[in-house]
Amino acid sequence: MITKNEIDFPAYQQTGKLVELEMYSRLLVYIVRLLNAGTNAYKLEFYEKMLNFIRVIGLKALSANLHIKLNRNLSQGHVASNYEERVSCSFVNFLFQLEIITPGEEGLTINADYQHLMDDEVIKNLSNHLENPQLLVFSKKEKKALNDFLIINDLMQKYSNPEYSFQHIKKHRHIWESLVVAKKLDYEIRLCETLFNLINLRIPEKIENPFDEDYYTESGQNAFKNFIRYSFLKYLQEITNGRKPLNIFDLGCGYGNYIEVIHENFPDCSVTGIERNSKVFAHTRSKFEKAKNVEIINDDFFDFNPSKKYDVVLMNFVLFYFDFKKKRKALKKAKSMLADQGSIVICQYFSGIEALKKELAKKQKDCSVAKKIEMYYSDKILYANTLWNDAVDTFSEAVKWDEFPSIISTMDLQIISMTNADKFYYSLFVELKVAQ
Repeated sequence: MITKNEIDFPAYQQTGKLVELEMYSRLLVYIVRLLNAGTNAYKLEFYEKMLNFIRVIGLKALSANLHIKLNRNLSQGHVASNYEERVSCSFVNFLFQLEIITPGEEGLTINADYQHLMDDEVIKNLSNHLENPQLLVFSKKEKKALNDFLIINDLMQKYSNPEYSFQHIKKHRHIWESLVVAKKLDYEIRLCETLFNLINLRIPEKIENPFDEDYYTESGQNAFKNFIRYSFLKYLQEITNGRKPLNIFDLGCGYGNYIEVIHENFPDCSVTGIERNSKVFAHTRSKFEKAKNVEIINDDFFDFNPSKKYDVVLMNFVLFYFDFKKKRKALKKAKSMLADQGSIVICQYFSGIEALKKELAKKQKDCSVAKKIEMYYSDKILYANTLWNDAVDTFSEAVKWDEFPSIISTMDLQIISMTNADKFYYSLFVELKVAQ
């Protein structure tokens, strides 16, 4: 955990600088992938293929959205005035980071290395029939992108149907199969399933979400189990610093992942969770029906009338369900629920803050070459996730760092501490307190 005395968090701005790997790190990635030694090597291989998978999707989306301005100013700390400008900003950032568009003499232009993949018939054949188009004009990068797109689709098919037989994976089939069966790529494949639907982007229309709310709740459960559980416990212990007893409120508690950790490790703590989805609520209430110090409520947060104050209010991956005004409203209500010296703890991801995350890793003495490589892939993929949060109808809008500090400062809240919620620095825990 790093405090505001160690890093001036609001001083770091959201930028549009291209995320790149240093030459040494890139060489190390190449060697590890070449040797195919162990799970980590295959995970690196997966992330490389995932970038190409997302790149092909981005090319399809661009071919259907050529009316937007490839304006670099949209992606450098610019606060959009309307939805179309907002989603266009996220789209330009995404296209730039995936190197689908690159700087040219007259501004941003489509990367010549991928120009043949802009052909609508090529993409239709690829995305609808999962067949590799046979054209001699494809560049080396295009051929690699096409092949990787089909391999990721193979893994997605295997994930959803264990009886599926790989159609495009030719090498090390048994290893890839074992990784899927053992759920070593569980969250990553589910994220690919989600991001595939960016292929339907038609700005300014919202994408109709093909998944129900349970899908996201389950994805969150998997992410928590695989990446966040331990770091959450450690961070909560640090910010509460042995205070007893504690009252904790969990907004959008889902299946009670965070509540379970609190209940197991803070036996004197009283926890209230609120969940709007009736099906998820019923499951979670049943899960904790014998726990006397856990209360699960089925209600809308804005209609909830608390009967007590809380030492910690948790807001984990919920802010993208609110627009700018409702983000303020939610934080204002959370602030009103705090006990003296209480904290709002937000778990959230932000794209475009690579410099802040590097400084956070440095202060935490967590900046090995391996860590830089992990952060590189997570930073790249984050731009696709941010676009998804802005573009799909399930969410209101992505949470963007160029807006976040201004929201909290106008409400007399300040960032007190921060740490990474997962080893990739994909998501962060951010502690807010009332400004003194």
